[in-house]
Amino acid sequence: MKSIGRIGPSPASKKQFWAASGVLLGLWMSGCSPSPPNSQSQTNPLPNPAEAGNNTSNPNTQGKKVILTTFTVLADIARNVAGDAAIVESLTKPGAEIHGYQPTPKDIVRAQKASLILDNGLGLERWAQKFYGDLKNVPHVTLSKGVQPIDISEDLYKGKP
Repeated sequence: MKSIGRIGPSPASKKQFWAASGVLLGLWMSGCSPSPPNSQSQTNPLPNPAEAGNNTSNPNTQGKKVILTTFTVLADIARNVAGDAAIVESLTKPGAEIHGYQPTPKDIVRAQKASLILDNGLGLERWAQKFYGDLKNVPHVTLSKGVQPIDISEDLYKGKP
């Protein structure tokens, strides 16, 4: 049986990537402080962040920053890092085709209200750069920035990252 070469980044580079992402998100979140709660936010609990809602227009966010991600896996990771310190949402719904996603005008409105947008990079969201061009003054972070992809050494996908 022919052995397939190692696919993907080394464990060390994965650790560096997640450590850097966590530190970056942690530093960004350390500057966030929620506003004092009002009576309305105390009587209406926050919606479940796992639901594909539109919290960027929800008045019950208790002054929390809104982090928008390009897909659900990044939203899950960011939600685990941010905890209760921020509202984390995904532009796309579970199971959506990320590579060829076409943002809607509603997505642009949601993104314009976000405090930060996170994307994966490495060609996963080819639409993201054009999308960012439609936004004004919304910071975004490409989480794979600085990651050197490792090409597949054998098989049908030889030479591809």
